[in-house]
Amino acid sequence: MNKSIIGTAAVLALVGMTANSQAQMITNYSEDFNGFAVGPIFGQSGWTTSANGGVDIIQNTPGNMSASGTGSFGESKNDGLILTADTQSVVLEWTTRSRASLGFQSHLKIANAGQVGLQHVLFLATSADGYVLNGNSGFQFTGNIAGDDALSNNHHRWYEHRVSYNFESGLGLWEVSHRDGDGLYTPITSFNALQLGGLINQPSAWNTLAIGLIGSPDRLDDIRITSTLVPAPSTAVLMGLGGLGMRRRRRR
Repeated sequence: MNKSIIGTAAVLALVGMTANSQAQMITNYSEDFNGFAVGPIFGQSGWTTSANGGVDIIQNTPGNMSASGTGSFGESKNDGLILTADTQSVVLEWTTRSRASLGFQSHLKIANAGQVGLQHVLFLATSADGYVLNGNSGFQFTGNIAGDDALSNNHHRWYEHRVSYNFESGLGLWEVSHRDGDGLYTPITSFNALQLGGLINQPSAWNTLAIGLIGSPDRLDDIRITSTLVPAPSTAVLMGLGGLGMRRRRRR
């Protein structure tokens, strides 16, 4: 067998193994609001108001806090979310106590700084029609799902949301699970960058997190955003590649 072919195969195998071993997952943002004071969220841990007075912090049970509506729609934002250019994929997780009712009862939004209005990257909400998802190019999905994870008009049901997005493939998935249900996630909808607009595929545009709520029965809690970075070759691999090159030059 040709030795150059063997050498090339060895290099590809070495690079492949390193790529798999060097993937790094980081937590970009995590908040359960338990250290916050009851009252307006404004001024606490970097949160500011972006619309109509913002949202409040309310106590669910002793020591357990969450964001809450104030009786009319309000939105608050935090500019501390930063995804680096080498972000490969991201996962958003949060919980809501929301219901099917008029307007957007609760929402979580990813936006570019200074563009928290219509120019958002990703908008995820609950409404009278169920779940709503859109991007900066317009609506992609509005509707409910079947089964126990369907959004109902019950004011006291907590839902766990999970959105996964891959910047390399441009594909995403929104799932939900009723907290007191079977513990399994039900897909709400898949989506892609073409449907939601170009901003979603730019990690640097994911720099502002906003939450919006209407009435005090509506709650939002336990936000967690994690990302996986594009693997980078390790020093050992670079040295290995250099060694292979030196061996081939000596054989010549």
